[in-house]
Amino acid sequence: MIARHPALLIAGLYLLFGLLWILFSDQAIEWLAGGDAAWLSRLQTYKGMAFMVITTVLLFALISASHRVRLRLLQEVAEREAQLSDMAQHIPSVFWILESDLQLHYISPAFEKVWGIPLQDFMYDNLAWQRAILPEDLPTAQRFVDSYLHGKSRSVECKYRIMRPDGEVRWIHDTAYPVQDKEGQLIRIIGVANDITEQKRAHDQLYLLAHFDSLTGLPNRSSLISRLEQACADREHRPFALLFIDLDRFKVINDTLGPHMADHCLRRVASLLEHAFLHDTFTARLGGDEFALMFTEQTNREHLAMTCHQLLALLSHPLEVD
Repeated sequence: MIARHPALLIAGLYLLFGLLWILFSDQAIEWLAGGDAAWLSRLQTYKGMAFMVITTVLLFALISASHRVRLRLLQEVAEREAQLSDMAQHIPSVFWILESDLQLHYISPAFEKVWGIPLQDFMYDNLAWQRAILPEDLPTAQRFVDSYLHGKSRSVECKYRIMRPDGEVRWIHDTAYPVQDKEGQLIRIIGVANDITEQKRAHDQLYLLAHFDSLTGLPNRSSLISRLEQACADREHRPFALLFIDLDRFKVINDTLGPHMADHCLRRVASLLEHAFLHDTFTARLGGDEFALMFTEQTNREHLAMTCHQLLALLSHPLEVD
């Protein structure tokens, strides 16, 4: 306790020295005077001067030591603040701290880079981050705020999109950590927000590669199998029909006109099939010159036979390619 309060240490030592001086100094000078009244009077004067000198030196030493300790502590605090500042300047994540009354206590410089809003402007307008959220994502963001204000979880996560002042849309992954006292009352909220736009784009790209044909843009074989599994697992046992299409003599086009023209023909066929039946048809490219159509509503034989004739008539027309 004393080490944490240098003033208390100085006062305590001064009190101890003063008490010892009062208790023993008179006895010491009487012994030194040996009964000589003149010498005793002179020693009394020297005693007062000695007390002033000793206490001055003692106080100077104690205050100097306390000052050195204070300077060392201030230096350590400054070094830590500099380290935290360096981290905040170079880490791309946005660190933020809110008080329980939603007043902003701190936000890292990365906010300006992610949101595109000057940090100084945000300090005067704490709701600027929320106004940047796309309208369709606002309910999600509001549930996020309600969760960390009134929930009991140690952490709350949320993903939403923002629009920067330059019109660019960015994906944000925000995590909040409510801090509570011993009674469970909310003290503050500490959070970290990350720009996950690039990760989101990579994820979407992987999804497209896994579920869609890169040449035609149609769902691929994997997507068709997933759709068939869903249809087979339907508890209402609703019927569906599956139609396979294989283009005859397509290899001739590829061999004579080249792969580029063949790919162009495949894209034209895919477009024709996709737009021929828009209502209840799932169109997929299985690979090569093979396609599939899945019907979920018009599944009676007469309608399917008529659909096949329409497809044959559609594909029998010459394809105009550039």
